[in-house]
Amino acid sequence: MYSDTVLGELGVDDQVLRAVRTIVDKAQLREFETLLPEDQCEVLQYLAEGFTPEEVYRDVVTVRRPVDAGPDADESLAVAISNTASRITLVTGQEELADVLEKPFAAWRVFLHPSQRRVAYRVSSGGPVQVTGGPGTGKTVAALHRVKHLIPRSPDSRVLLTTFTGALAASLRENLSTLLEVDASLLSRVDVTTVNAYAHGIISRLDGTVPPRSVTARSGRCGSEWSRSSGCRGPSSS
Repeated sequence: MYSDTVLGELGVDDQVLRAVRTIVDKAQLREFETLLPEDQCEVLQYLAEGFTPEEVYRDVVTVRRPVDAGPDADESLAVAISNTASRITLVTGQEELADVLEKPFAAWRVFLHPSQRRVAYRVSSGGPVQVTGGPGTGKTVAALHRVKHLIPRSPDSRVLLTTFTGALAASLRENLSTLLEVDASLLSRVDVTTVNAYAHGIISRLDGTVPPRSVTARSGRCGSEWSRSSGCRGPSSS
């Protein structure tokens, strides 16, 4: 538990601080996420995951604060917008609006709404997570940003991103390249492929043969190929 002074230095305001003092564990913090300001919630998430206040200040707080902002920066709307320039664009005239609209459509394909950011940039989920939503609600964009969040955390890490068709896989690679600003060192550590191609590769590597892509459950070969390549028995009929 950190003092009010430490939390205040990390940007947690008095109103949020009162609510924070009622939170006793990570599960309760997750329940509060939709009620807390996004930036302050992110600070609390990092602290809950065991990061020190110094690490949170360095990796979260200073990233948002402009270089010339002092410790008592004016909390005006203009300053708030300047502190979140990556998320908010202030348009004051037709020329600025036209400039925004002329930006490549690819940039809008990776735009993240704050509610999606809470999912994509959560420090840890403590296990598998299922994100649901109708068409066009941003599930794929959230997945791309999750990759962006995970890949820099360890220089030896790799991330697997799968989909169901080759066309979608190609689209994901293109959008991920935009999101990672064509950083070859990061892109090389992300495998974007289809579920079928990934399974095909596993069988090929472990079994030493190249299975036909037409293997189906109907032919009775799908289960046997998987069992033989993994060295596991097939599912029980009981």
